[in-house]
Amino acid sequence: MLKVTTALILLVLITAALSGSVEAGSEPVSVRAAKCLPVFLRQQKDPRLCLHDELLDKRDVLHIYLTLADEPFAYTFSLGYFTFSEGSKEPGLIDEHEQLLPVPGAKATHFDKSDLHEVKGFDLVSAGKVQQALKEFASAVKQPQSNPRLYSNLGACLAQLGQFADAGKQLDLAIKMKPDYAVALANKSWLCLATGRAVEAATVAQAALRIDPDLRAARFAAIKAQLDLGQPAGAHEVSENTVLRWPGDPYAIKYSGDVLAAAGNFKLAKARYQKALLLMPNNPQLLLEIAQAAAVQGDLDDALKRARQATTVAPDNPAGHLALGRYLEMNRENRAAQIQYERALDLNPSLTLNVSIYGPLLRVLVAGNKLDDADKLSRKWVAGSPDCGDCHYNRAWIAAQLPGPKHTVEAIDEYKKAIAIKADLTSAHYNVALLLVKQEKESEAARELKLFIQLAPKDPDIGNARKLLEKLGK
Repeated sequence: MLKVTTALILLVLITAALSGSVEAGSEPVSVRAAKCLPVFLRQQKDPRLCLHDELLDKRDVLHIYLTLADEPFAYTFSLGYFTFSEGSKEPGLIDEHEQLLPVPGAKATHFDKSDLHEVKGFDLVSAGKVQQALKEFASAVKQPQSNPRLYSNLGACLAQLGQFADAGKQLDLAIKMKPDYAVALANKSWLCLATGRAVEAATVAQAALRIDPDLRAARFAAIKAQLDLGQPAGAHEVSENTVLRWPGDPYAIKYSGDVLAAAGNFKLAKARYQKALLLMPNNPQLLLEIAQAAAVQGDLDDALKRARQATTVAPDNPAGHLALGRYLEMNRENRAAQIQYERALDLNPSLTLNVSIYGPLLRVLVAGNKLDDADKLSRKWVAGSPDCGDCHYNRAWIAAQLPGPKHTVEAIDEYKKAIAIKADLTSAHYNVALLLVKQEKESEAARELKLFIQLAPKDPDIGNARKLLEKLGK
């Protein structure tokens, strides 16, 4: 009975959308499309799907795209630009090549290969199957009708998987083909943020917004870039304007909470996250944001409660297990924390999240006197990700605790590799200085201390660094 009822509802919706009446024709394309079966089903599965009315070649078109606004880096994937085909044998949404948008999972007929791969890749990203989506996007760009959108989607997919160098090449190619392609520019801005280039990210995000002020992914990138640059006032202005523009967008509200949290106003930030949670009940990311705000305010019980909720709602989300592990560690439950960190790794998280797990897991292993295990894991991780600055940093930290001068040499070498790959790991300069003092290389140590003081004037260890430099008489 339930299946029949659902089918009847969908039939009514699609009949209303495709009736071809004058009243329907007067509606924006996005309003009509939301009732169209291929769009309706996709939105039911993934509320992140965006329908944006745009003017393309003097025609009203619908841009359908997906922004990963609940991920650390909000890359955007475009399904394409569509119009309504009415009065034909097969009425519905058609793309630039006059091909009907298929229902998710349905076999598409008379469909260009590149577009077919693109649709499959888009739906796989929506389902969280990014690795499988990569194969589809890679196949799409090999077809004769490749376009900037395909390269942007491929670049976003590679970036989401942590393949940053290849992602940059694809996004640059998309922008070269279409310099005013706002989505590709927004994706490049997020790529810059993922690789520690906040200044470039801010510039590219602004370029995207000049082309399309309504592209929320570009607004979110601009907010994140301002926060990374230590400019909360600029981030606040953009975030508040975004909330005013889309007061019902939970992600806009969430980013405004991020800005308030960065400014130290965790009480109001928590209230914003809770407001967004009302619009997206049981959203694991928002539960984790609330948990973080509670933890900073000293309410560890609420933080643990919210993190446990997040892992219950989304047991296969590694971010939830990572957060719960951190709060358990703060509560001095190191063994329980270790279990959560290991569970997070078992879930094959993205490279960015993977790296976030390494440090805490090594920390609880060291605290539990399991230095041998920490040694093996840190070696394994740095060997598997030689281009990861954090992996070299973590390996250096473990090597520095191992006995013997050879490990001191290794630690110094690994810290220097970390800095070369990721310049914002400024504390490595201080750590190298301490190891050089141990080797009685005072001049080299003083040089590293001066660099540290210059590059990280607000670091908690800055006072100790100044005292050590004074002691060295340099």
